Amino acid sequence: MVRVRPLHSRCPHTNYSPDESRIMACAAWIWGSFFIFVAVATVKMPATLNSY
Repeated sequence: MVRVRPLHSRCPHTNYSPDESRIMACAAWIWGSFFIFVAVATVKMPATLNSY
């Protein structure tokens, strides 16, 4: 197993284990994509409702 140092670690002094930092990165990706999805859905929602 090769340990890859996260490129996005802004705080090198945090005592996160690699698994915790990976979970945090995955959670950040999930929340980011979720917010983008909500923004796109909010923009496209009136047209979708009018189509019904």
